Amino acid sequence: MSITVSEGASVAFNRAQLVQMFAHAPGFMALLVGPDHRFELINPNYRTLIGHRSVTGRALAEVLRDAVDQGYLALLDQVYRTGEAHHAESALYAMQAVPDGPIEERYVDFVFQPMKTEDGQVWGISIQGVDVTERMRADQALALSEARYAALFSAMATGFCVIEMKFDAEDRPVDYKIVEGNQAFEEMTGLVDPYGKWVSEIAPGLEQHWFDLYGGVARTGEPVRFENPADIFGRWYDVQALRIGRPGAYQVAILFNNITERKQSEARQAALLELNDAIRDLTDAGEIAQASARVLAQAMGVSRAGYGTVDTVAETITIERDFNQPGVTSIVGTLSFREHGSYIEDIKRGETVAIADVTLDPRTAATADVLKRISAGSFVNMPLMEQGRVVAMVFVNNATARQYNEGDFQLMRDVAERVRMATQRARSEAALRESEAQFRVFAQATPIQIWASWADGALYWFNPQVYAYTGQRQGELDGSDGWLANLHPEDADRAAETWARAVASGQVYETEFRVRRHDGVYRTFMVRARGRTDRALGRLQHRHRGPAQSVG
Repeated sequence: MSITVSEGASVAFNRAQLVQMFAHAPGFMALLVGPDHRFELINPNYRTLIGHRSVTGRALAEVLRDAVDQGYLALLDQVYRTGEAHHAESALYAMQAVPDGPIEERYVDFVFQPMKTEDGQVWGISIQGVDVTERMRADQALALSEARYAALFSAMATGFCVIEMKFDAEDRPVDYKIVEGNQAFEEMTGLVDPYGKWVSEIAPGLEQHWFDLYGGVARTGEPVRFENPADIFGRWYDVQALRIGRPGAYQVAILFNNITERKQSEARQAALLELNDAIRDLTDAGEIAQASARVLAQAMGVSRAGYGTVDTVAETITIERDFNQPGVTSIVGTLSFREHGSYIEDIKRGETVAIADVTLDPRTAATADVLKRISAGSFVNMPLMEQGRVVAMVFVNNATARQYNEGDFQLMRDVAERVRMATQRARSEAALRESEAQFRVFAQATPIQIWASWADGALYWFNPQVYAYTGQRQGELDGSDGWLANLHPEDADRAAETWARAVASGQVYETEFRVRRHDGVYRTFMVRARGRTDRALGRLQHRHRGPAQSVG
């Protein structure tokens, strides 16, 4: 038998050689003869492909109805008629070995090769191919897995990315390339379409600790979890990192969440607790403002913080004290807003002014050099209002540009409120001390005997006239019942009961009783007491009533 293949090369085969070649072929093979495509030869792999049906010597249309229904007979007719080969990859062959039996889907790469005589006439078709079902299923499973992976990480609220580390000649981690990531990664970093780019190009200035941490994971394969700030993004992250791929690829998978709000809340709470401790015992308004400025500057990590009174007519701020980090010069004194920019108009409206970079903001670009000379490359000015007027301002300055966020503003508001309350407390206490001092001067000079008690009725203070009358020493009359020992026995119970009712009800205490003088003589006194609300004290005044007139 002489067979000429379609490329024109003439090769002679006998049947024995063909059978041997078919039997040892790595894929499936079949030889069809004539226009009705009768099976002349098939190999074991082809027999497996068609479900071990007996087809030798029979036409394809007779024995492989499933192939006919799927258009393979039409393809064979076309090859036989035109003499042109037909190639296909990953073609579906739904094999049904038995009518009405189960259908098994197979995928095949194959070629229908026309067999020709020496004069170019087609006398048969060689079928050669490979069953790629397992590969296709693996590819489909992989595609499904990748689709699920993509859908999962696309929908995740957690940021995800894969990076590839770069090490320098001394094996130090110096950079990383962003290989892939999800939408949350872009949202949490602010990096748009960063894939395939080095972080040094798209986020220059990223802190070295990120490279060190990820480099350690890439080198050792030890996963890590940590919380770190990224100042370049103005955010805190909770991060998990683990190595993926082969060790030498230096690829690291990263899962992370933005915890900036939580960290800022923790920092605010810590700062406010520290502030409470710092100003608890202070009584001077200036010292309160100074301590608050220190806490605020350190909590926010800025160069300067302080308070000042604002004159919106003169457009000035007067700063009595400020807190400055080492190397930063104080700006205590009166400053003109107009010399530092046009943002006074915002302050007059009671609006907070937050400028991240004085060289870029149109309100300060022209005066940027002036601001930088006083370490105010960025700043926040927060007006404080009273009765609808701007009367003061809390401010922070930073020598370099930086972003400020709502957490910063909330901390400034909280600190300002505590300063206001502490200042009011200090002023009230100062006024009380002055009032107490005036009372004591009066009480020392008056001839009337005066007592003072706590809210529970225990007496704690007596003016000199009381001691002069009773002849007792300081402290001997203190307490709930020390004073009763000097009353006439017939008056003591009634006086005590009346006093207890007045203390319990808060009503005016008014009565008369006899008090023993230092020489043993009893004199009658009219006693009147009224409660005080500022310290919840009761003051007791008592007067001696003589036969003809009342005297103190």
